[in-house]
Amino acid sequence: MSEMSGMDKYKFRRALEQIEEAAGRGTELVSVYIPPGRPISDVTNYLRAELSQSSNIKSASTRKHVTQAIESAIQRLRSYRMPPANGLVVFTGHKQIGADQTEMVAFVLEPPEPVASFLYRCDSKFYTAPLHEMLAEKDVYGLVVMTGARRRSASCGANGSRSSRISNPRCRRSIGWAVRARGGSSGATTSRSTSGIRRSAT
Repeated sequence: MSEMSGMDKYKFRRALEQIEEAAGRGTELVSVYIPPGRPISDVTNYLRAELSQSSNIKSASTRKHVTQAIESAIQRLRSYRMPPANGLVVFTGHKQIGADQTEMVAFVLEPPEPVASFLYRCDSKFYTAPLHEMLAEKDVYGLVVMTGARRRSASCGANGSRSSRISNPRCRRSIGWAVRARGGSSGATTSRSTSGIRRSAT
């Protein structure tokens, strides 16, 4: 799996914004999450079964729009035999553009991380929560500085978010700190002392 570049993530977020602006009436917007390794033929068979079930929808307008959304999703998947490395996410449906007007929209995305499991959902909004979880920053870096009786700890996320805290760790101070302060310790002792500081700071 290749990691998304910063520009690719930016474009992906912009696409998500456009997708999340769409609002349908009732349950007319279809979201389909396809994990890698699941044959597209299995997915289209599932969608055809849902297409058959949609004939039971009481509202004629909703029935028509859901049917068209599922057919559009099937159409979009015809160019695939298997999903890409991270799977596929398909959004199709009629979004509202006026009081009594709708417009058919369709989006096919290759997510930044593998889709965990298959999902099919009809709702008044496209289901995008799993994609936001994939885009969330996961790398956090920590720093601990000890000066006398005080310790300042800080963390910085990959997206630039920061947090800091000052505490009094008198009850958790490492003996190794005193050894290093006096000097004369060996390389091995210094290494153990540094390790002790790291452990006591966590």
